[in-house]
Amino acid sequence: CALPILKAENARLRQWRDVAVVMEGRAKRYEALMHAIPNPDLHSVLAHVVGRASRPFLQTLILDAGDGNGVKPGQAVVDASGMIGRIYLSGARTSWVILLTDLNSHVPVTVTSPGGKDVQAMMNGDARALPVLDTLSQVVTLHAGDAVVSSGDGGLLPPGLVIGTVVATSAGFRVALLADPAISEDVQVLAFSKPPETAPAPTASQLPAMAAGLA
Repeated sequence: CALPILKAENARLRQWRDVAVVMEGRAKRYEALMHAIPNPDLHSVLAHVVGRASRPFLQTLILDAGDGNGVKPGQAVVDASGMIGRIYLSGARTSWVILLTDLNSHVPVTVTSPGGKDVQAMMNGDARALPVLDTLSQVVTLHAGDAVVSSGDGGLLPPGLVIGTVVATSAGFRVALLADPAISEDVQVLAFSKPPETAPAPTASQLPAMAAGLA
């Protein structure tokens, strides 16, 4: 009589072991995600990838977080390796991510090299694995291996999000992305809004009344 009981107990223990392994892996991904965000005070929403779509001219991920979680179009989406795309559509409980490789993806970036000067550029998707870099200037020089991060220009994306490295090709410079959306499971959606600049407080001599010679 004891043998069936032991077998059933072993089966339950194996199930709990499998659950523990899955939870340990997820905990490690969450920890890596927390370190992937450059500003720990930046508000973010944790989401899970529940679907993928690859149609002509549109490469997307589907997340299990939407308007009800504070997810809005335009927000950056990152995994533990770096940025993978932006929210382009959000429903009540789900949202869709347009990937950096998509034809409709255009992200302002900063290219940095050790000891070199930062270069502002646009990273444009063209449905290939490596997005195109457009430096907007013919006088700057890029080098293979230079780091590519979000610049924050336009105030839509936070600056400093890790994206990839520069790769030199026969057709020009492209970006080897660090994040692979094909294997992404847990991601964070970053809520970022650039506050308006505050004008410095005027001194007494700069006030209109003082400048006019009035008391």
